[in-house]
Amino acid sequence: MKREKFIQSLATHVPPVKRIYPVWITFLLWILFSFLTTLLFVWNRSGNFVFLHIPKYLYELSFIFFVFASSAFIAIYTSIPGNRIRDKYLLVPILFLLTWVISILLRFFINNPSSTSSDFSYHNCTKDILLMSLPPATVLIYIINRRLPMRKNWIGFLIITASASISALGVAFLCANEFPKHLLFAHTIPVILVGLFGIFLGRLIFKEKF
Repeated sequence: MKREKFIQSLATHVPPVKRIYPVWITFLLWILFSFLTTLLFVWNRSGNFVFLHIPKYLYELSFIFFVFASSAFIAIYTSIPGNRIRDKYLLVPILFLLTWVISILLRFFINNPSSTSSDFSYHNCTKDILLMSLPPATVLIYIINRRLPMRKNWIGFLIITASASISALGVAFLCANEFPKHLLFAHTIPVILVGLFGIFLGRLIFKEKF
């Protein structure tokens, strides 16, 4: 009798099922939102695109884009129970991140390191990356939280890395300093550091639902 009452109480207090969009639709919508918010930020900071900077080393931006896209897709895909992915594919964002770092380091050592300039402000770029990453990160956290993320640390890292990467991509069109030293310390390392902070954030935000 107690068992029947318990089952009945569970049946009457079942929370409504939240509708979630398919992975690809969610991924593309978030990509679109991230690009729009980044574009608005760049538009505002560049004086209606008057002071827009066109990066010279576009191949480096391709690595940032792949960090951004792969991190976001894996975070969304693996947040749904039953969607598993091989561990080696989980390392794809890290590999692109390392490739980005290596490409900057190679350019640093190929050029004369002593000739690199430090005249540009470092903190402005880092501040822009942090500010620009807030809207994409907030929306992606909301999306993931509607699902059931199991690897909370890893999901947190992917969310913040994806958001910081699209921000670094936007800052590349605002910052005219393309010297490797500046890119490494003001653009790349902040993305890595906030990504590592995402490990702690994921564990803090995504609570057990059962």
